[in-house]
Amino acid sequence: TTFTLHLREESLDEVWVTRKPTSDGHVTSVELFAKDGTQIAQLYGQRSEGHPEQAQWRQQVDRLTREGLPA
Repeated sequence: TTFTLHLREESLDEVWVTRKPTSDGHVTSVELFAKDGTQIAQLYGQRSEGHPEQAQWRQQVDRLTREGLPA
């Protein structure tokens, strides 16, 4: 399955990566905020309740934090 997100970058002010504890381990999200502080999007990797998050999702997010987002 392919997912494509179209985003107006000029609307973005901050991007946060969060790791939230759950009974299935930590769940990683990418949260995007506008200049006025409103949340534009909150992205999670696909997972089912009772299962840990997919390693591929965590690796992709980790790569973003190492390399930074495009300017």
